[in-house]
Amino acid sequence: MLLTLFSMTLFAQALPVDYDIVYVRWPRTAGVAPELPQGEDMYRVEPGADLVLLKRDGSEVVLVDCTTCCVQDPMLSFDGNWVYYTKMLDATDVLSPSLLFKIRTDGQGGEIQLTFDDGFRTANHQGNDELTDDLGNYFSIRDMGPAPMPDGRIVFTSNRNGLIGFIQGTNRNLAWVPESGVAQLFVIDDHGGELTSGELANLRQLEYGNLRMALHPFMLKDGRILYTNWEPVGRKFLYAMSTLFAVNPDGSALRAITEPHDHHKNVDHFATQLTSGHVIHGQYYPRNNFGYGILARFPIDVGPVEYTADPVDQANTYNGWGTSYRNFDRKEWVSLTTHTDPGDCEAPNDSGKYAMPAAAPNNALLTAYSPGKVNWFDACGGIETLRSGIYLVPADIAETGFVTDPNQLVPILNSDTYNEIWPRPVVSYQSIYGQPQPDRINPVDPLLPDDSRLQPAEPSAIVGTSSLYNRESAPLGGDPFEQSGSREIAAGNWLIQGADSGLIADEDIYAVRIVGVVPKPFRRPIDRWDPATVDAWNAVSHLLMDPRMDSIVDGYAATHQERWKIIAEIPVRKRNAQGQVVLDQAGNPDTSFAAKVPAHTPFFFQGIDENGMTLFSEMTWRGTVPGEVRTDCGGCHAHSIEPFPYRGTASWRRDPLAVNGLADSDPMIANGLWDVIEKTPLLTRDAQNQPAIQVEDKGMIDVEYHRDILPILQNRCVGCHHSDQSDTSLVLDGTGPLDDPYFRLVRDTNATFGPTPPNGSNYRYPQLTRYIRAMQSRQSLLVWKLMGSRLDGRSNDTRPGDLDFEPHGPAHNATPAEIRTIARWIDLGCAVDFPGEVHAGYRYTDDNLLPVVHIASPKPGHQARFDGVLKVGLVDVESGIDWDSLQIEIDTDPFTGPGLQPVSTDGIDVTDDPTVIERQWEDLPRNQDILLAVTVRDRAGNRNRATVRFSFETLAQGCFNPRDLWPLLPQWSSSEASVLDLARLVSCL
Repeated sequence: MLLTLFSMTLFAQALPVDYDIVYVRWPRTAGVAPELPQGEDMYRVEPGADLVLLKRDGSEVVLVDCTTCCVQDPMLSFDGNWVYYTKMLDATDVLSPSLLFKIRTDGQGGEIQLTFDDGFRTANHQGNDELTDDLGNYFSIRDMGPAPMPDGRIVFTSNRNGLIGFIQGTNRNLAWVPESGVAQLFVIDDHGGELTSGELANLRQLEYGNLRMALHPFMLKDGRILYTNWEPVGRKFLYAMSTLFAVNPDGSALRAITEPHDHHKNVDHFATQLTSGHVIHGQYYPRNNFGYGILARFPIDVGPVEYTADPVDQANTYNGWGTSYRNFDRKEWVSLTTHTDPGDCEAPNDSGKYAMPAAAPNNALLTAYSPGKVNWFDACGGIETLRSGIYLVPADIAETGFVTDPNQLVPILNSDTYNEIWPRPVVSYQSIYGQPQPDRINPVDPLLPDDSRLQPAEPSAIVGTSSLYNRESAPLGGDPFEQSGSREIAAGNWLIQGADSGLIADEDIYAVRIVGVVPKPFRRPIDRWDPATVDAWNAVSHLLMDPRMDSIVDGYAATHQERWKIIAEIPVRKRNAQGQVVLDQAGNPDTSFAAKVPAHTPFFFQGIDENGMTLFSEMTWRGTVPGEVRTDCGGCHAHSIEPFPYRGTASWRRDPLAVNGLADSDPMIANGLWDVIEKTPLLTRDAQNQPAIQVEDKGMIDVEYHRDILPILQNRCVGCHHSDQSDTSLVLDGTGPLDDPYFRLVRDTNATFGPTPPNGSNYRYPQLTRYIRAMQSRQSLLVWKLMGSRLDGRSNDTRPGDLDFEPHGPAHNATPAEIRTIARWIDLGCAVDFPGEVHAGYRYTDDNLLPVVHIASPKPGHQARFDGVLKVGLVDVESGIDWDSLQIEIDTDPFTGPGLQPVSTDGIDVTDDPTVIERQWEDLPRNQDILLAVTVRDRAGNRNRATVRFSFETLAQGCFNPRDLWPLLPQWSSSEASVLDLARLVSCL
């Protein structure tokens, strides 16, 4: 790091603003397209980006001077005295980490390192025992996008978990797996450089609903964290169609802010917030324009209905086309910079593009702006390198107006030798927003959960909704049998917007399916160009979703390449004790529900019919934190309609659940709540052919081709559908990779076998083959044949150009249970394990989900009182906790002591799963940092570890949960015992 006062100060001109500016400068090289971090390629950077202080008199101070390093992502502290930033230590070396630093804005004292290369967590997954399985041998830790929080922590994104995106790579590169690391939100304690490890800095993952890429968090005035989120759920987006999400600082209340339903390829990125509260963000095509595009604006508070059903009514000034092509646009969302567009070709009239805005005092806006074409896509006919500088959007334009001509911008700095990016005003938060810092949101306290059906410290959450009738899941563009291959004109069902399986009537809705999503960890890739693994690659290449996947870490294939597993199937229709249908406040059948699910476990919902077939599906991952209650959705996919209130529903009232197949006293349905932590309820039928529930003694259920589907085909179908039977178009006795049943049912897109497709050539996703439509058993000919009727709500004459149903000939004798198994297999993605030992342990049917380990008490940091009790919630929804592996360690002097020391676990109750374990201490040092660690494995061998660094002033032993007061109040008197109980409680408050 070099602190330099430029000699060119004598020739500097005063700025047109009355404050200093921190920014990043990158050498400008003619004819070179610099690798700036952007929505699809966040990890690609080049060396030489410096952190610079531009003073109001026009002079400059280089705060961080980089030759091979690279600075990005500056963010100011709330008092304006510090700047936090990302620095890749050596941008010429892919194994060099990108870590977080801070420095005073006056440059005094030098850099302070905030995060450290603690290594990836890939070894936590069972079977990842070799050095070649460590992602650190191929790629580096990438901590990025630091933002200070009002509670003294820093939120940022990182690939530290060592996970890989389900749809690996980008549209640019699918071949190199290590670059596909999942970036998720993390937090650490802010510090002065003394916390030299993640454990000491209380580093922890913030939220668990992102399994691809979270980018550049920003603190909103209301206390929420706004960030960019790429969610290619169910093969939804093959480009980085990233939108804005928000989450509370404790990881709760995860939700979308801008909807991911764009028929154009755009990224919502680089968000900030004006003094007025309006959010400003960049929007751009994810390649070819350096991450530059338009600036968009919208108010954050628009009432309970936040979206419009149609794209915003605004035309681009120059081309006259619509500004937005998004279903469910956010209300009052507009382009602020109407003279340009976010596309992947040159800017209209060479009028330039924008990126990286930052709020400035009095509703003004700083931004990086590059005049000219801002494009390096030669197919557009105009290539020009980036010429970015720093500009000011005046307050009257930024808040309510529009930039119709770049001459409206106030130029601040645009040199011939550098690209100036990431401008940030060096001012206090108070001077912009009129308050010293963002609001604080009370965190979910797992010791005091919001619902009494959750036990203190339990690692679970309650999720649900008010109504499955109140929904907007239908595709606004319809559901043609063959969707266009062009995203701009595609109808979009299951790809862009809408996830209905056929035509759906309200009376079809019977139950909700909770689908768990198992992340994909890195391990040594199988590479077609590696002599050691080429045979393994050849053995599975015919199963891969994309033929460009030359390198893979998967042990399975699926239509979406995810691992969807069933946590529960829950009936939502209800009858009272008199057998009458229970109605909701709107007079419809009450379809509300509430379920207890494991926290820190990704999941989503599907509406299903009484046969267990998907009717409609969420296409977004969810995540919860221990103690959280999320029943506030207002329906299913309720975007532009009024949310239906949960309050007043049968689930809100906790009406008793009467479920065919379960005793009224079954603890799975106690207190009107479905407890699906340890066991999985599945739809079935009873002896009278009525819908019922059967319970599997397992936390998640998977359905796989070799184990579950092939035996049914062999026993029920091959007798007629075999190669010696010349009058059948479906042969199911093939054994080769290109003619076996899996290929014919799932992979025969080009109709190598059987009748010609309706379009005369091939099938187009989501129609996989003649027999299966991806994730939609209700629209799959195979299931129609087995069920004996067309199931998609249509007749053969309803939709021209699709497949017609003709009854199956001879009886197939498949049982209803077997048909449900096949339907679930299709709905979950037609998963197939790789054969033999190809990535054994990382197959679809294997358990790669880490056990949940959550330390509820003590809490991180300093606290006035601590009751001396370690309270930890542990759960593993897939294979269960291996209690013999439980390890507790403590270090009462973590800076100079001998390190973590094991503590006896004798006497700890570890009989239930999930459970809360407790361990009492009586002799801990006061006002001194203490480090605690809890480690456990599940029965499959996956390992997880939680740590907490804390200190306290008073050891207030004997405290208890204030919730315990309620049953005691009627019995209380002035007795000595009651007074002591009250004193114990007060001492802990």
